[in-house]
Amino acid sequence: MSDGKLSGKVAIITGAGRGIGKAIAVAYAAEGAAVCCAARTAMEIEGVVKEIESSGGRAIAVTTDVTRLEAVENMYQKTVEAFGGVDIIVVNAGGNFDRNLVENSDPENWVKTIDLNLNGAYYCAKAAIPHLESKGGQVFASLFLSTNVRSRPRRVCSKRASCCRRLRTRETADATPV
Repeated sequence: MSDGKLSGKVAIITGAGRGIGKAIAVAYAAEGAAVCCAARTAMEIEGVVKEIESSGGRAIAVTTDVTRLEAVENMYQKTVEAFGGVDIIVVNAGGNFDRNLVENSDPENWVKTIDLNLNGAYYCAKAAIPHLESKGGQVFASLFLSTNVRSRPRRVCSKRASCCRRLRTRETADATPV
């Protein structure tokens, strides 16, 4: 795995325990990147690390709740300790804690959704900057995907893309493609 397109690079993938995050982690490792698999569920990311290592790749699992800045900073620190730096960050962690009609929704679940999707992305960006700058700045990718792009009346949803567009544009302006 040392002669791929990402050979010599170190990538952090949040939400790496399943779905798109897992696929990205496995694909980046297959291209030669050392990968930090980060998510809240230790068992899931440990499984992804085993899969990567069984294919000859290098990976670590760091249990991380992106809604806590201290946890995000720890994720970066563990990655630097294991691999010597950070080149690529993929902020994939996200979710929706309430899929009810607005009138049936729980305001506390809305706050949790905003915290995960907006504050989590912000914390990952904020904590990434010193690490990216120390290596000359590489790639910061924040995924703003939605499984349901159709408008549905009175449904609670979170579209962090519009809220984070300014942050994402500003933080990635100097990013150099790998």
